[in-house]
Amino acid sequence: MEGFYRFLARPAMESLARLGSCFHKELRVAMQARRNSPARFSALNFPDSDSSRLWVHAPSLGELYLMEQVLIELEKAAGRPFSLLVTVTSPSAIDAARNLATGTGMADFLPPDSKKNMELIFSMFLPDIVLISQYDLWPGMIFEAARRSVPMALIGAVVRRSTMKRRFPARMLYSRLYALLSLATATSERSASNLVHLGIRKDAVEATGDPRVDRAARLAGEPGADRASNLSKLDEGMKWIVAGSTYPKDEQMLFKAFTQAKLGSLGFGLVVAPHDLNDSRLEEIEESAKRSGLKSGRMSSPIIGDDTRVVLLDEFGLLAHAYGKGVMAYLGGGFNKGVHNVLEAAAHGVAIVFGPKHEGAEEAVELLSIGGAVCVSGTKDLSQVLSKAAHRPDWIEAIGLKAREYIDMNKGASKRTALELVKRFPQVFLSKAGDHGVT
Repeated sequence: MEGFYRFLARPAMESLARLGSCFHKELRVAMQARRNSPARFSALNFPDSDSSRLWVHAPSLGELYLMEQVLIELEKAAGRPFSLLVTVTSPSAIDAARNLATGTGMADFLPPDSKKNMELIFSMFLPDIVLISQYDLWPGMIFEAARRSVPMALIGAVVRRSTMKRRFPARMLYSRLYALLSLATATSERSASNLVHLGIRKDAVEATGDPRVDRAARLAGEPGADRASNLSKLDEGMKWIVAGSTYPKDEQMLFKAFTQAKLGSLGFGLVVAPHDLNDSRLEEIEESAKRSGLKSGRMSSPIIGDDTRVVLLDEFGLLAHAYGKGVMAYLGGGFNKGVHNVLEAAAHGVAIVFGPKHEGAEEAVELLSIGGAVCVSGTKDLSQVLSKAAHRPDWIEAIGLKAREYIDMNKGASKRTALELVKRFPQVFLSKAGDHGVT
């Protein structure tokens, strides 16, 4: 199976990625960054220490935040820090990865998944364990870890029964990869069962919950987050609907529904945080608001005028706190590839609204089932929801309370995950590492 991947599957996948990069700038930037990383790994010089060496891999920012929360609990359980190598594949995550590795190791883009590159990383860093966030299994990494008898754990896994990994021909490769994992912690019993169907041993799977819930709760509880930012501008009496991780279709629907519901005259405003935060997208949103007759402004501006009805969140790292300024949250992606993270809004106890493409997000499905969220099918539906929210504050307050109840019921996953790792791999987390990375 390794030969199939190296000589057939991987070249085909790389050809498709190169083709896709011609049309997607972010993919092009990521591929270039990954091609350049082997030279930096060649210059690695990790000093000898008694700290266990953890290779932490996460594809993007959300998955990295999950790992950060688990690492916090791991250090508490072990009573000591670790040496970290943090790899990512998305440019959006590299700064956070470097912050996570500050003082304890290094962070960089995961190189192309060749045997040569994986041998390089394992030889230079000598990891005691590989921790992979949620789903991002790279065959070259998995095969090399198995060859060196380095344990591997998949953390916070969410797996749908309909996943493409169970279909031919993908299942030929993925059943082998999952079988090589030492441990997989799942966000739910449903995902745990689906992991077994993918090929991992039943005794290597444990449902410990979703660590993202703990991070969302932690951020919501941080005092004074707006004092060091511009979020305090949202305290001026307006009732805000905070729209996070939006795409153009989300914004067009929001502006039209907002106007139809006449919310501007009722003291409501929109805070919009686009999924892709760059100048061209911000200008696009400003034009869209203007066409809808809504005056817009940017959060970074010195003042927000009294007649401003759309505020663009044009600074990174503020969305999780901005939800706390709203009476309602709209989560983008539900009319695109899939709804984005609803947990940060739920942790603030605000009513949540999203589109129909939410089946891939367990937490969104569960929030709907307990009345902690509302799903809309289009502009008309959204307009009715916004109008009801404006005239029935008790209604959206009840939805928000259910959302926060979901967070409170599901906290503790990070600690459970950390304790499971310590129990399964005491040689890594409870004793001095000694000889790193068996070769």
